[in-house]
Amino acid sequence: MHTEVIQTRDKEKRTFEIIRLLILHSLQNGQRTLNQLSNDTDINWKTVDNHIIYLLGRGFVTEVYFSKYVKIVEITEKGTAFLKEKNIIKPEVLK
Repeated sequence: MHTEVIQTRDKEKRTFEIIRLLILHSLQNGQRTLNQLSNDTDINWKTVDNHIIYLLGRGFVTEVYFSKYVKIVEITEKGTAFLKEKNIIKPEVLK
């Protein structure tokens, strides 16, 4: 798996692929709100929201609940198959 981390002024910047894999991995534990995903992955909630939109479009996640204040998503079978294809078993693989 490609887990390139880009170094920028003493900060590590995760690629879109890594961010999306972290989100999908977190969803393997069950349904999550955007804030829970943000806390689980240490990614800003707005960035999580943007990547969830992408993952919804690809069919890797589905919305379970949506309101003005909260969005709950879960991983789909397609998302789980994608993680297996990428051989993602442990979160350490992504860090």
